[in-house]
Amino acid sequence: MANETIQDFMALDETTVRDYCGEVVEVGSNAGKLKLGDRIIGLGCVGVQTSFKTLATTVIKIPDDLGSEDAASMPLAYATAFYCLQELAGLKKNQSVLIMDADSAVGLAAIRTCQMIGADVSCLLTNVFDLKLKFLALLLCARHRASRLP
Repeated sequence: MANETIQDFMALDETTVRDYCGEVVEVGSNAGKLKLGDRIIGLGCVGVQTSFKTLATTVIKIPDDLGSEDAASMPLAYATAFYCLQELAGLKKNQSVLIMDADSAVGLAAIRTCQMIGADVSCLLTNVFDLKLKFLALLLCARHRASRLP
């Protein structure tokens, strides 16, 4: 524990992008299909709070078969993967991609993004001790290699 840094979440400023998950407790006239009680996830620069107002266009409804804990970790990972692969790299169908750290949240999101695009995916797994993540990455990725990178 000597080298472990303790994060003071209250000290995070409101310019830090975070995933968030919650329940709709109030709706405005332009809320679209959102209604009271809907479980939602979003991504934005919101300080650590128990409640806040946001635009309906900045959130999506959580599917009924997805738990809140899993849903809460998805927006930033998928936004990162999609932006890097689609917008920055310009990934196209049938192109080849090597995903480093494929058994991380962003790595798993990158695998799914590549599959959606139709790219050929190869994976490098670094978290060889977490069997559930390794198994999931192996299922999703056609070619893989385990590695113990520092």
